[in-house]
Amino acid sequence: MNENDRVILQDALYCINCLKDDPNFTITHPQYEWFTRIESDIETVLKHHEVLEGIYTDSLPQGCSLCSVKSFQNAVDSGNFTDYDGFGKPAKKINGVMKMAQAHVRPSSWTRDIYADTTHIVWFNR
Repeated sequence: MNENDRVILQDALYCINCLKDDPNFTITHPQYEWFTRIESDIETVLKHHEVLEGIYTDSLPQGCSLCSVKSFQNAVDSGNFTDYDGFGKPAKKINGVMKMAQAHVRPSSWTRDIYADTTHIVWFNR
């Protein structure tokens, strides 16, 4: 995917959201569901594109907590990490150095917030 493709997909997302939010635009329930599916598909494509382009660019800050995705899942499942407690960022080793992405990982939606190749979560307490 080149930069033009990415821009076109982002513009399409914007147009879909404008249509869905426009009170003057009449839309049936099946059409709304179709728009929602297309919106989700575009977001998935854009998210996977970011993975391919190397989103893990930031160094880990001093004093952060680093845990494996499995450990993070266990902490969320046991109630130790909640949205109120803080947030995480996806991380993975790049050339032997742990790097994190810009995206935020919320405990309530962590399975949708991480990338397919995420191996760790950097946790930030509030």
